[in-house]
Amino acid sequence: MISAGFPVPLEAQEQKIDKPLFKMETLFVSKGDHKEIRLPKIVVANDGTLIAFAGLSRFYRTSKDKGETWSDLQAISPKCEGGNVIVDRVTGDILLLDPGPNVPAWRSKDTAKTWNPEKVVFHQNGPDHGGTMGSEAGITLRHGQHKGRLILPTRFRFKFKKGKSDLAFHYNAVYYSDDRGKTWRESDPVQSGTGEAAVAELSDGSLYINSRSHMSADDRRRIAWSYDGGKTFVDWSASDELFETSGTKPSFSNSRMPSYGTSAGLARMPDGSTRHKDVLLFASSNEGLRFKRGSVPKTKNFVEWTKVIVMASFDREETWPVSRHIPHHLGAAYCSLTADKDGVIHVLFETSHRPGRVDNVVFAKFNLAWLKEGNPPHWTDGLTGVRKK
Repeated sequence: MISAGFPVPLEAQEQKIDKPLFKMETLFVSKGDHKEIRLPKIVVANDGTLIAFAGLSRFYRTSKDKGETWSDLQAISPKCEGGNVIVDRVTGDILLLDPGPNVPAWRSKDTAKTWNPEKVVFHQNGPDHGGTMGSEAGITLRHGQHKGRLILPTRFRFKFKKGKSDLAFHYNAVYYSDDRGKTWRESDPVQSGTGEAAVAELSDGSLYINSRSHMSADDRRRIAWSYDGGKTFVDWSASDELFETSGTKPSFSNSRMPSYGTSAGLARMPDGSTRHKDVLLFASSNEGLRFKRGSVPKTKNFVEWTKVIVMASFDREETWPVSRHIPHHLGAAYCSLTADKDGVIHVLFETSHRPGRVDNVVFAKFNLAWLKEGNPPHWTDGLTGVRKK
């Protein structure tokens, strides 16, 4: 018997963590215009409340019991045009914002019960303020010299004449704030040809950025690191194990079946939630679950074949030995991912019953024990880097 007031022994914690957990349900349904539910985001507030956003984060649902039950649909405001989400771990505030001149941010000080607009200032390095819509949710730094800094992944693009592809000249960066989100400064660029980034912090304070790759012929995610709190990103490379859907073949001269890529989810397991250290989680829709790599048909209807794969790394993303397909049996597109202090992993992703549309946004929750069980072989045929049982 464990007496009240005494810490739970590690053995008891591990027994709870090692019991597989999985649940899945649809949270948002399109009512005609599929764009109204696109670009999902999911975050855990400081008090443990789970908040699932859809429709460019203009509306949302909340859960007080780790996704067992959900509130009715709620809206930020009729005046809200959407943006990306970040939880300020210092104050507990939740911010919704998208860079741009005279674009108000929205802040909740009561865990998404009410929202108020406020003016924020973005100091950009060039003429383009960038956009956050397809990027993963922002983070608060918890370690190192810049502890407390807010980090918001942002995508920048150059405009060209009509008919000219500019995807190869897009690039990711982050905005960072040291005054609780009132003013933001743009970092130096991450490598060109990237868009819709996801960022995670490791326990030594370094930042890992994982990017969608446009116009590359290898179907690989682009990665980079920051060692100065997000001001600069270095050590650029293509991941050896993280692939993404090829998608539509863009109109770009001299390209060799380039990837179009997709938005993905990324998070680090919170401190104390697992006996492992610096566990990174990655979620993405990937056609390798149905087609051998290199044989995927090029079509505009990329949600026709993609499935969601979740992967875990225990060595600072050097390898991703644990992975599992979420068994939703539908096409899939964008994903968002988070984890709570009890080791429960939460994924929000777009699904489709038919090509060219996003019909639903689906929620799934599970733990590392479920993830470590892996997939039956037929779920992982053709997907590089996935462990088979």
